[in-house]
Amino acid sequence: MGHIGIYFTPYKNEFVYSWICRLARANGLSFRHFMVNYMGHNMIFRGDFKYELRHELTHLAENSFRGLDLDDIYKNNTGRRFYNLFLTEMQIEKVNQNYVKDTSNLNLTVQYHINHIRVCPECLKEDECKILHVEHQIPEATVCAKHGCKLMEFTKQKGYEYEFKESDYQEVPYKFDEDTDFMLSKYISDLCLSDITACITDVKQDVVDKLRERGYLRTWNDTAALLTDIGAWKYKGLFQGREEYFANKIFPRKINIAPEGFLPFMIFAFPDVQDLIRVLPRHEQYFERRCCSVCGKESIFTVLDKSICYECVKKDDENHEFARLIDKMSDGEYKAMSEFESLNNEVALLHKECGNVVHIKPRMFLYGTSRCPCEKVEFDNGFKILKAYQNTGMSIDDIIKTTVWNGYKLGQWVSCTRRKAGKNVLTNKQISQLEEIGFTFAKLEKKWIEAVEKYRRYVLSTGIKHVQREVVFEDFRLGRWYSDVRQSYTKGTLAKEKLLELREVNPDFPKLPEKKKKIKPKNKKKKVYFDEVLELFLEYRKEYNAQNIPKREEYKGYKLGIWANQMRAKRKQGILPAEQIERLNEIDFDWNPLETKWNEDMDRYRQYVQSGGKPEIPKEKDFNGFAIGYWYSNLKISYRNGSLTNKRINEIRNINPQFML
Repeated sequence: MGHIGIYFTPYKNEFVYSWICRLARANGLSFRHFMVNYMGHNMIFRGDFKYELRHELTHLAENSFRGLDLDDIYKNNTGRRFYNLFLTEMQIEKVNQNYVKDTSNLNLTVQYHINHIRVCPECLKEDECKILHVEHQIPEATVCAKHGCKLMEFTKQKGYEYEFKESDYQEVPYKFDEDTDFMLSKYISDLCLSDITACITDVKQDVVDKLRERGYLRTWNDTAALLTDIGAWKYKGLFQGREEYFANKIFPRKINIAPEGFLPFMIFAFPDVQDLIRVLPRHEQYFERRCCSVCGKESIFTVLDKSICYECVKKDDENHEFARLIDKMSDGEYKAMSEFESLNNEVALLHKECGNVVHIKPRMFLYGTSRCPCEKVEFDNGFKILKAYQNTGMSIDDIIKTTVWNGYKLGQWVSCTRRKAGKNVLTNKQISQLEEIGFTFAKLEKKWIEAVEKYRRYVLSTGIKHVQREVVFEDFRLGRWYSDVRQSYTKGTLAKEKLLELREVNPDFPKLPEKKKKIKPKNKKKKVYFDEVLELFLEYRKEYNAQNIPKREEYKGYKLGIWANQMRAKRKQGILPAEQIERLNEIDFDWNPLETKWNEDMDRYRQYVQSGGKPEIPKEKDFNGFAIGYWYSNLKISYRNGSLTNKRINEIRNINPQFML
């Protein structure tokens, strides 16, 4: 990895993603290629794109020729200064470890990732260099604290880079009202741009002390006076009507909740954010450079982390896994004595039975092809046992690799001896001894000769050269053998010598006799015309009293659902004839069933609210046979995923103004 050609530090309040994009462009690289070359990432993001960079910053800090201070980047350019106010020290440490190690899932009360980027149009005009500001990326902020104008959110399809084109952004709606949103955004902005390094414990204690100073919370359960004054507070809308729920959850118990629950209490206790900033701790260090106690390499660690770098931890895990495999595959007979490097680099293994330490490639050991020399049976001992086996009247050729005789692995010895003979490892004396008892060195070759001889006799006796697969001749599956030989020829694995032997018996091999092809009459597919399908469609609609047809629905042998979808697709592509469009319009054909379904569901929701139901619906609620609770729950999920259009959000808020605010 080379050094970065053009390098500069980020602005104090610049979002880290914006800085990386500027570095990439200054060096003539795309964001993706910059990440691959300088930030140690081959597969940058999978699926849902995140703009918050973490583990990649460690690579950049370690490989940059300039001493990049990860601690300053973390505090000033990631939004962590604000988010840490709602996390415990343990949770903050886990988050910090995600910056210096591989990322892992965290159970946090705050949004850990930033899914959408936001800009202030006025800041873009004033900035010397167009950047993304950290304080604008906090989801709770909807207004620029400096200019008081609404923020704009990036709506273009997620990718690796962004641009400041006005058409790629849309205005962020107010969460409450203009005055409340400006106050909240200003409060968040001041916290982000301060030098505090506090956790939820610090903030909670300061808020409680301030409230008690003002006469509230004389005991933990004494929240009545606090709730009464909150009810008359100018910004009570911040609680969204849930102040009692939040108060009972935060103060009597040691429970931490997300910013939406605790931030309003912070603002109520400290209306002037500078008063809060003055009492909160600061200058705490999160990261530091130390030498790894194992490999000695200088790396970045969290302050509370052990002095063992991530690579050494990963290496240690590999060694433990390798030692476990060795023990499992050898039934405890072997023990790993050296570190695992790769499958092809030899390792030292202790054979517990004999005490020998052998050096074997892990691949050879794990696949069972290499063991301690004491496990290899001497030739003379194996030969005596083989001769005794033959003297009982059994054939040596019947021995297979798994054959065990009188407790001895005779099949393994025979297989090993054949392999040695092929490598010319056996002595002349040993070869002579084996030949005297009729030992077959090339067992497969012998089987081939016998099979060809039987094929020759079969052809002479029957005159049939092409053997059918099911044929058995002289207790030998000749048909299957012939079929396998043909396959070998087709794959190109049949040796030339064997092909010549076969053609001595069958000169036409591997050609088969020509068969007369039976000419089958073509099935003429019945052509179904538009008028006929339209009649079926009207019949279905009349019979089932349904406007739309499910996609896979069949009616009288015809797939009407697919036909209806095809009509919609053709009209969208502009290839459906005008005459057919007119005919379909005459029968009130539904061109957009999904929109129709949405309108029907919204009508039910409107009726439910008008009949006295609460706009916030429990999941298990049912209304006139419609699972309205599940429908409303899915709506909220779609909103969080960003799949609800602004038009639909406005429709919902016409009925429920507090939807997802």
